[in-house]
Amino acid sequence: MRVLLVEDNRLNQQVAIHSMKRCNVFVDVAENGLIATHKVEDTIRGNSKPYDVIFMDMMMPVMDGNDATRRIREMEQSAPPGYKRNLIVALSANVGPEHTLAVTEAGCDGSLGKP
Repeated sequence: MRVLLVEDNRLNQQVAIHSMKRCNVFVDVAENGLIATHKVEDTIRGNSKPYDVIFMDMMMPVMDGNDATRRIREMEQSAPPGYKRNLIVALSANVGPEHTLAVTEAGCDGSLGKP
């Protein structure tokens, strides 16, 4: 399995990477949404393998998770035929109904709360 973890907090990165590697998951990390969009663009262009899932932090500097998700969904619209839509799961400490609506409207497929 190939995962893109989009997370700006180093400790959260380390915890997630450690957990996923124990399950033999390949983890690629992007420190913000802008870097994530570049990594996904590389998969669309065929320069790297596509991700099975993208775990997207919603609160980051440079480009937040909502904007990055919207940009990824826009890029997918112009992807070559056969390109599989990315599964994007929002990660956030905010788990209220307003948050769920916002991440769904941005294009996330689901959300997980984080401590």
